[in-house]
Amino acid sequence: MFQRVNRAQSVLGSGNGVSSRPVLLPSQEINLSIPSNYAPSWGPMQAFRELVQNWRAAIIQSFDLEPRGFRVKRDEAFSNDLSVITFTATMAGEDKPLGYIRFRSIDGLGTIEMVNRNATIERDHLNIGSTTRRGSDNQAATHGEGLKIALLVLQRQPQNHSVRLVTKSTDWQFDFTPESKLVARQAHFSPQQPGGFMTEDRTHPRPFLANPASDVVFILGEERMGIDDCGQRRKRSPIQSLDFEKWCTCAIFLQDIPNGNVYTSAGTLITNQDFSGRLYLNGMLLQGSSTQTASVTGLPLQYSYDFENGEVNRERQSLASIDAEGLSIMEIWKMALMVNPELISKLHDMLMRSRRSTLPPRNADVALEHQHWKREIVIQLKAHLLKSEKTWYFSGSQLSRNPSLRSKIEGLGYTGKCLPWHYWQILQTHKIFRTVSDEEGQIFVANSREVSEFDGKYAQELVYLMRFCFSACTLSGIPHMDTHFVQVGGLCLEAYVWQGFEGLFFCKINARFLNKRKSLEWLGLPKTLDDLAAASYVAKSLFREIYSKCAQLESQRQLEQNPLCMQMDKAIQDFAEIKNAITISGHWTETPGITIAQPPGAGWLDDPFSGGMETEVHGEASCGELRGLLLSDPSLVRRSGKSCSATSCRVGHMMQGAKELTISGLESGKKYFCVVKKLVQTGIVTPIPIITDYHIVESQESQAEAPASYSKKILHGPQSEYEAKNPKRESAVIGIPKAEEASTSAKRPRL
Repeated sequence: MFQRVNRAQSVLGSGNGVSSRPVLLPSQEINLSIPSNYAPSWGPMQAFRELVQNWRAAIIQSFDLEPRGFRVKRDEAFSNDLSVITFTATMAGEDKPLGYIRFRSIDGLGTIEMVNRNATIERDHLNIGSTTRRGSDNQAATHGEGLKIALLVLQRQPQNHSVRLVTKSTDWQFDFTPESKLVARQAHFSPQQPGGFMTEDRTHPRPFLANPASDVVFILGEERMGIDDCGQRRKRSPIQSLDFEKWCTCAIFLQDIPNGNVYTSAGTLITNQDFSGRLYLNGMLLQGSSTQTASVTGLPLQYSYDFENGEVNRERQSLASIDAEGLSIMEIWKMALMVNPELISKLHDMLMRSRRSTLPPRNADVALEHQHWKREIVIQLKAHLLKSEKTWYFSGSQLSRNPSLRSKIEGLGYTGKCLPWHYWQILQTHKIFRTVSDEEGQIFVANSREVSEFDGKYAQELVYLMRFCFSACTLSGIPHMDTHFVQVGGLCLEAYVWQGFEGLFFCKINARFLNKRKSLEWLGLPKTLDDLAAASYVAKSLFREIYSKCAQLESQRQLEQNPLCMQMDKAIQDFAEIKNAITISGHWTETPGITIAQPPGAGWLDDPFSGGMETEVHGEASCGELRGLLLSDPSLVRRSGKSCSATSCRVGHMMQGAKELTISGLESGKKYFCVVKKLVQTGIVTPIPIITDYHIVESQESQAEAPASYSKKILHGPQSEYEAKNPKRESAVIGIPKAEEASTSAKRPRL
């Protein structure tokens, strides 16, 4: 809008009391054709902001200033009912006035003078669309339409203020036509008009008296007659002192902010809460009020920001987009934290006030999408969080997926704290924290000691059940799970799973679950449960936990939990069924052996999908080291390079509908263990073994208390209906006497 004018010297007031009204030559009326209802969203503050923006831009242009070299000083003077507030523009390091804004009021009502030294406004610049600022990205607009809108807004209701412009010895008085269109009445000063055109104020002198030929002067609020925006003739209103003070908030350099400013190359962070909630661009207000947020996001701002650069929307109310605003705010925070690292606590507090759901955060200051946050800021947020050494942070979504997460964190020796969703997403995007699984893994790997011997009936039942469940799922197409119980001290961690070579899964389970009392307390179950029932509950809980971890690790396909859990329940049911429905007894005919039988009415092998039952009897001396492999997955025996080649080992099959199986040829005086499998037909020919319990089959060197022939049940568990009818049978291991003792009874005991 303004053009620079070269002149030999500035024209200061002569001090001889020149008339405030110039001598004018015949006038000319120019219709600007802008309707009075144009730009309805603009108010007086937006209009004054536009004039202040032009005032500052003209000073920077006329005197070739760097924007940061622009300075403004405020002076106030009072006498009786008279009040004068003056903002004088200078260059950094100099006192020479380059322009000023002056409000002179009596009893709170007055006029505003805005003066630019060495500048002009051409007539063409009053046309809609013309500009001298196109292409600039450090001002509040990229077109010159704002000046005309400002002149219109100040004159229409409810403002009703007069506007006069003096430039190039021309006086422009703006008004409305009877048709409510903006009009300018132009007149020229007489060449004989001496000195300046303003009366010198000797009591409160201006910084300088403007020269109508070489300066630009806007005068607002003169009391004179005019035509309002409805086409009615009426007297124009002066400007109130309170309005002027409010309008001055449109520019950061017109305000006295005592403290709380952090200046950076990206802009200024204003933390003083008396000036919060505003956005500025290069010192000029974009928007800020108590009723409407300044942010394009629609969220309130905790602090105020003055951006160094940016593009704005047409109404000058915000930056061009949400991302542009968020990135500009983040850049200011990044630079401000370099100046004062303690500011990170303010950023942290805003993030902690964010919602715990996926809704946007509560403050626009931190509403930037998490993937756009500066890593330098995120690292400082991490350092701030880690000041609480014994706090472990997690998200609400993690807690909803894993209700036992808090207890796991306590097991790691930390106190859990839930972070809002937006905060967590920011940290997760930059992979700032280890997960609970990572920490569990470190502890299990570093501090674990494998348990190889399982004392007590409950512990043995749990180990067998876990292996049985994993085997059932493995043989149904789920990746193999190599499972071990380990001691991890007093930690309350449950299990750790990791994926190894060729997609194999490895699992370590906390050995504290081998303690029946602790396990039942953990599940909240009564202590009166028998060993098999307790082991079943614990196995189910551990199985679900372990396979949920597998699902997180599985990259090739998604493990479906419901089918797995159904298969696990079926495996546990089969395990209990085998224990209650099968008896194993010793017999002596020509050679020692064992008999596996179903009690009458058990019908365990009568299932139409059953492929029968297979029983393996292995010598402890030759195959003891294969027990774990045989119980987990028979294919592991082949992978290990080992084999069961002992001639003393036996395998027998009981087909569907059969009631008993006899395995002979065992050697007296040796230890054996049994592996019982239920075969399930799939398709036509393929059998799938479901592996069940095993026990040591011991030979007895001396059976002084026992009869010559006897039968004792190998498997433990609740009594079956058959056992209840035969109470003399005991739960123990099978004993096979020496061959010479077997001759006393050639008949197999009756089942």
